[in-house]
Amino acid sequence: MSGVVLRELRVRDFAIVDEVAVTFADGFNVLTGETGAGKSILIDALSVALGGRAAADQIRQGAEEASVEAVFEIRQEDHPAVAQLRAEGLYEPGEGLVVLGRTLSASGRHLAHVNGRLATARLLREIGSQWVEIHGQHEHQHLFLPARQRDLLDGFAGEAALEARRRVREAFQRWREILAERAQLAGDPRERARQEDLLRFQLSEIDAARLRPGEEEELAARRRILQHAQRLFEVAAGAHQRLAEGGQPGGALADAASAVAEAVRHAAAIDPRLDGVRALLEDAVTLLREAARELRAYRDGLQFEPEELAQIEERWDLISRLKRKYGETVEEILTYRNEVAASLDAYARQEQRARALDAEEAAARADLAAACRELSRLRREAGLRLQEAVGRELEALAFPEAAFRVDVRPRWKDGPDGREPDADASGADDVEFRLAANPGEEPRPLRAVASGGELSRIMLAVCASAAAALDVPVLVFDEIDAGVGGRTAQAVAQRLAALGRHRQVLCVTHLAQIAARADHHLAIRKRLRRARASVAVAGVRGAERAREIARMLSGGDSPAALRHAEELLQNLEST
Repeated sequence: MSGVVLRELRVRDFAIVDEVAVTFADGFNVLTGETGAGKSILIDALSVALGGRAAADQIRQGAEEASVEAVFEIRQEDHPAVAQLRAEGLYEPGEGLVVLGRTLSASGRHLAHVNGRLATARLLREIGSQWVEIHGQHEHQHLFLPARQRDLLDGFAGEAALEARRRVREAFQRWREILAERAQLAGDPRERARQEDLLRFQLSEIDAARLRPGEEEELAARRRILQHAQRLFEVAAGAHQRLAEGGQPGGALADAASAVAEAVRHAAAIDPRLDGVRALLEDAVTLLREAARELRAYRDGLQFEPEELAQIEERWDLISRLKRKYGETVEEILTYRNEVAASLDAYARQEQRARALDAEEAAARADLAAACRELSRLRREAGLRLQEAVGRELEALAFPEAAFRVDVRPRWKDGPDGREPDADASGADDVEFRLAANPGEEPRPLRAVASGGELSRIMLAVCASAAAALDVPVLVFDEIDAGVGGRTAQAVAQRLAALGRHRQVLCVTHLAQIAARADHHLAIRKRLRRARASVAVAGVRGAERAREIARMLSGGDSPAALRHAEELLQNLEST
């Protein structure tokens, strides 16, 4: 059995249904009941729950709103639809159930929800289309869509076609990536030229300055000295004079300190307690004489050079201009310079890459074309086999004169090297199922050639022929038995039962031959409740099921009808 199963349908105040919960089982489920009992209404409700058309006139008369919910059991956590719900934050791994629902309001404002959280009808349709296919007069017949027909054909074609389609998808993705990279590299050529010119100018301007890290601090220190050279000379000269030269009051401080130290030295010879003072004075004399020598050297070394100051000012102005344009410090300017150089290098590499991409794009396009041609060949071969298989099924289902066609039309376009496939990720073919119901007619798309029960049987023929390729876990057939009986009814029943062995099948039927084949039988009754019609649904088994089959055979449960019903059920159980 498939990884997703419709477990329950909950309906409240929808059409003539007041409130009902219908439980479905694995395998083949049938819904039976008198005409007008509400069987197709339940299918309509399921369609609405899956995002189908919702209208205020579907609300039960006298009610303000209606609600429908489809409860699915998740047995395959890695199903793409489950992954989509997780991405939307609407499902947590291990929850095991997904409830898709709608609330219809008399005001016309209808709400969609998934697991009790608000969603969009579009999301319901996206999820529902992956889980349920409704065949009958309903909008969820996704096999009408050429894309779904193409997918079904590829699945029917087998592993070789699926592998070819994988190669097409990968080749197409690679080709698109190359085109995107090439477009990004190309850009506006004039804007790119302007940008390159600007970067070259900036690089040239910074390199011409020959900046060094730490240069700005060095210049600032030298600039301050040259700007205050006269003042520094005067301070050094005056200090030296007072320390070492006589002739002025306070001059020759070192000599005076030396005399004091000598006197204290003699006194210390008498009183040792003055030894500490003597030592301090001798140290002071030494320091004063050393300071005098340093001041003299500093004074004599000071030179005021106007030309050097002018050069420093010019350099300072240059760095200031560069800082206004490229960074707050010399280090930032040099960092920006390296970024500019890297950008120019990248532009150069881009030109080389662009030339390489031209060759890569041509090769990728050739690979894609070859993969598309191989996939087209496999599709055409599989299309012929599917035509034959569906033709046999149609004959068994009372369409002996019908001609089923699988139309595989390769798409072509003019390319750089001539005609080439007009490809996308699925290949370069338009696939469409067509049918001519009568001899001499031109085959037309399926949706245009039949309706109601005929269409359901045609789709049953397609599903039975390509059962292994179907990727939808729940198949619903409504009105499939309209206008058929006898041997055709048996053929329909056999095929529905066969499908039910591999996936969940729901079928609305009036035919006992079909109902007797079901794994799970649901009887629908219309009853009066508070003087109003309402719908009740119950599973039937054993004698109760035999009575329902008898009613379908003869309109009642007479002893003869019951015997016929029991024989029919027993014969089927023994086969």
